[in-house]
Amino acid sequence: MTIKGPLTYLLGHDKVKLLKFLLHNRDTWFTSADLSEKTRIPVQALRKELKQAEKHGVVEEKKKNKVLHYRLKEVEEVAVLEDIIFKLGDSFFEAMRERVEGLGTVQLCILLGAFLQREHDRVDLFLVVDDLNDRRFDTFIQAVESELGTEVRYALMTTKDFNYRRDMFDKFVLSILEDTRTRVLVDKSGIIEDN
Repeated sequence: MTIKGPLTYLLGHDKVKLLKFLLHNRDTWFTSADLSEKTRIPVQALRKELKQAEKHGVVEEKKKNKVLHYRLKEVEEVAVLEDIIFKLGDSFFEAMRERVEGLGTVQLCILLGAFLQREHDRVDLFLVVDDLNDRRFDTFIQAVESELGTEVRYALMTTKDFNYRRDMFDKFVLSILEDTRTRVLVDKSGIIEDN
């Protein structure tokens, strides 16, 4: 899943993914292999980005056990771009909706947390789905984490489990359904409109 939009055009897809990841992990040192695995940027392209970032004072590097490690430097220009870098546009949500609908029989998909720059939410993705394709779901989560630059916390339920928990006034489920600051990607049963 690739985010397409003005920021990606201006900075480049790999650069945006790398900056997001490093901004989420400011104080941590990473090898290029670690960064490649987490961001899903090919090692050669990543090394090129890191070399340019180090040259322009955006990242710092140090050798540890004969291996180069990198982390983001505190740079005013990057701090100014931070809100823009993390803002997700409609093209991202549309691409995500299409991918979510291919995971199984999706009844409800609600985005919170990292998708809306709200770090204190308990989950980032709430998904009610039957006949979930586990392999596709794992691939989907890895792709989303790579785009967001952070781990995605999610809750999965079957329609039966969801209906039971909603009918029992489960606190967790009701807190998500009643939250007006979420983004609903899929609502095939009209549950959100009923609340």
